[in-house]
Amino acid sequence: MDGCSGLDDAALAPRAFNLTVTVDNLGGKYNVRVGGDIMVLYGGVPLATGVMEDLSVPPHGAAEVAVRAGSGGLGLPEELAVAMAEELKRAGSVVRLEVRVLSLNHTSLMCTANLNLGGGAPAPAPSPCEQIVLRDEFDGVMKPLLEA
Repeated sequence: MDGCSGLDDAALAPRAFNLTVTVDNLGGKYNVRVGGDIMVLYGGVPLATGVMEDLSVPPHGAAEVAVRAGSGGLGLPEELAVAMAEELKRAGSVVRLEVRVLSLNHTSLMCTANLNLGGGAPAPAPSPCEQIVLRDEFDGVMKPLLEA
């Protein structure tokens, strides 16, 4: 996560996040296509949304794209602002956010991003993304395909 605004002490300020999303297909045998709606969450609560440009990554390749996600003018709920402030104190100015991409090809990616708000040491690297393939159910609602 490259930066953000609206997370300091002004809970009523709209939020914006600048992200660089890197997709690698280093061990892949087929092209990977990723792109669609992106959402930044804290504690399971959506903070901002945006659109990620469609990327097609060939086998053994990697690509990155800059994404901006915004809150549309909504402020941060007070309970969430308090929880985030406590995490910032505990973790030395680093807060863990979740980033989700719902792709147009019915896949969902979920990643953890570390945002350093203190300007000190760089934030720890994000964790690898978890991919969930969605399928069309008879009722027309896309649902996660869960293995038993």
